[in-house]
Amino acid sequence: MRLPLVLLASLCLGFVACGPSMEDDAPVTEAPHSGRYLVRLREPASRDAAPSVRDQALELTARYGGTLVSVYERSFRGFTVEALPAPQAQALAGDPAVSQIEQDSRLGLTD
Repeated sequence: MRLPLVLLASLCLGFVACGPSMEDDAPVTEAPHSGRYLVRLREPASRDAAPSVRDQALELTARYGGTLVSVYERSFRGFTVEALPAPQAQALAGDPAVSQIEQDSRLGLTD
């Protein structure tokens, strides 16, 4: 039983070692997306009593401004908001329902 595991591990390492190197890839550039923020909400004490992520996102954008772009419920609880000036983003970051806020960025490849 141990021999097949060793062979499998060796094959996996061989594929990784023979794969393309990072040097062959085009460089990735990152540019801030002005006025667009990714907002992560705090986890509720109880999922049963918690409002939906969409409801929280709508309530927070109504309170602090901006336009709701996307809502995230599976990988984390949060949303993307755009057209939000920096002072309102700072105020949103201080809201008790918000765990984290960061400016969104655009990623691209360069030649």
